[in-house]
Order: sequence, then C-alpha cells, then structure tokens
Amino acid sequence: MGKEETFQLPIICSVILLVTKAEAILASEHGIAEYYFLTGEFRVIAEIEKDRPEMRSNDGSVDSRGRYWFGTMQKQVSSKMGSIYCVEANGSVKSVMEGVGIPNTMIWLSESELLLADSFDQIIYRCIVDPISCEIIEKDKWINLTGDVATPDGSCLDEGGNVWNAQWDGFRVVKYSPRGEVLTVVELPVQRPTSCAISENGKQLFVTSAREGLSVEELVRFPFSGRVLEIEL
Repeated sequence: MGKEETFQLPIICSVILLVTKAEAILASEHGIAEYYFLTGEFRVIAEIEKDRPEMRSNDGSVDSRGRYWFGTMQKQVSSKMGSIYCVEANGSVKSVMEGVGIPNTMIWLSESELLLADSFDQIIYRCIVDPISCEIIEKDKWINLTGDVATPDGSCLDEGGNVWNAQWDGFRVVKYSPRGEVLTVVELPVQRPTSCAISENGKQLFVTSAREGLSVEELVRFPFSGRVLEIEL
C-alpha cells in the first residue's frame, strides 16, 4: 500500500499536473495556480473567470504540444455555463468552447482528436482539434448514455489506445475501444466512481470515488464511497 499524505489548499482545485516531485500546476476556481509541496506555497499565475464566483474548474489534460486544457462549471450546476480553456506554454489562456455543463474526461486519441465528456448531457463527445490554433473544428457524439442511470465521468487511456471511463451512479468503469465499442465492464462496490488510472505495468486499475449526495443509508450500504480503489486486472 502506498504512503498517504494530505495537502491543504486555500481554494477549490481540481485537475493536477506534476511538474516535479515538489511542484504542481493546478486548475482552480480562480484560474491556473502553482503549488509547492514542501513549502505549501500556492500562487495563482493566470486568473480565469475571476468575476464569476459561482464557477469552478473540473477535469483537464495536457495535449501533445504540452498545452494545459481544462474545463469550468457551475459550483451548483443548473445549466451549461462552463467553458473549455487551453493554456499555452507562455501562460496565455484561450477559450476554445463555451456552453459546457460538467466537463470531464479530456482524453487525447491523437494530436487532433480529443474525447470530451459533458456529464450534464451524459455524453462523451469526439472533437477534432486544430493542433496549432486549438480551435475545435468538429464535434460529434462518441458515447451516448442519455437516459441511462449512469453518467460518464473521468477517464484514462491505456497503452493499447483503449479508453477506461468511470461512470457516476453506475457502480462501474467501462473499457471502450478507440471506436467506442464496449470491451470490458469492471463492477465496483461504490455508486459514484469519478475517475481512473492504469498502473505503469498495466495490471492495476485505480479508481477514485465520491460520497457527495449519498444518503446515510447509501453510505452504510457502500462504505468504500469516497475512497481510492485498487482493482487487479
């Protein structure tokens, strides 16, 4: 079992990018921030949506050119008020999509092909991106769970190019081929898995989960809710 450490942050943060063992870049409710693990120093380096306190960041990723992509959403989601941003190496920030409800996944299948989940729609979209300008040229439905009890949340990519998607309220992680075919369904003892990652040797699946919104009875039934799970593959 790995060593567990807790780092207290001053504001709401979401996706994290490790720069070194001692430094990370975070997407936060105030924009892009630097955090230093040893000193606890936290500094916002690019303010985004600072005049919209009802918003926060959510999922994100890094593209093949090293640019940091992330999405924003309402803290209390009622409509599609979020956006997708691309942060260049020089720190400049560009809005590339508006009208997003709950941005999740952000998996790059290639330099110009991005999978982007909007959990508000219960859909994972396939986006064709101009790798130079970051402009989203085309967007279509890749996985559509509209009307299902489960909602696509965070994802990861394995060495074979397959996409593993954690499905909120679905008690499962689903492995899809690059074409969107269901390859494997991993059943979980938690109702609300939020994201996942594959170990370096490909033999373990790590899954984060949430307790948010669950009743006392549900927490008793599913006591691992809110924990990180390790599943042998």
